[in-house]
Amino acid sequence: MAANAIRNKPKTATAEIFADLLRKISNVYQGDNYYWLRLLLNDHCTGDVLGKSDTTGHTLFNQLKAKGYLSYDPTDVDILFDIATVTGETLAIKLVTDFQNDYSNNDNTSYKSKYKDEKITPFRKNLLMAVKTNINPPRPMHDTYEHLLSGKVYGNIWDFVFKLERELWLTEEQPKKVKFANLLDGTAREILIGSARPTDRSADNRNGQGTKE
Repeated sequence: MAANAIRNKPKTATAEIFADLLRKISNVYQGDNYYWLRLLLNDHCTGDVLGKSDTTGHTLFNQLKAKGYLSYDPTDVDILFDIATVTGETLAIKLVTDFQNDYSNNDNTSYKSKYKDEKITPFRKNLLMAVKTNINPPRPMHDTYEHLLSGKVYGNIWDFVFKLERELWLTEEQPKKVKFANLLDGTAREILIGSARPTDRSADNRNGQGTKE
């Protein structure tokens, strides 16, 4: 009896185990994928960290920990699951789900059932999907904001959007959102304005049907 109790005792998460999890997930969000993370966490991380050229996903995750959005309590990783599901990265989804299931109270309840609430706003999710979907080149977009950019030209749409957001030229406010959306192609525009529902697949991911884009 005692032996069975020891074998069935839940594993305990530690700071070291959690740090390893964050490293593995941050590896998923390297290269262009890092831009997805930066955009999704614009409401959670400080601008000085987000704006540094050497900032990595691991840096952002550590700031989330410092600000209380994350801990190695397996019931306190919702924001990681939200990031994983909205980006559709199956490896990240598996890493978060396995961590929660392995270090929970061992009650045979899977993480998809414990998922409490979404930590990333619908606007931010739709902005990510709109920018990912858009096929229009970023250069013509500069013309609309030329009087604000002072001649600065951004080499990719992600840095361009980051600048607009940092200066509050692009926000969830309808006029600013529509102004930017009108520069996108039709599908991307519909996603941002709300006609399309790209984030519906998050429910599928919670049911173990995530797909990598």
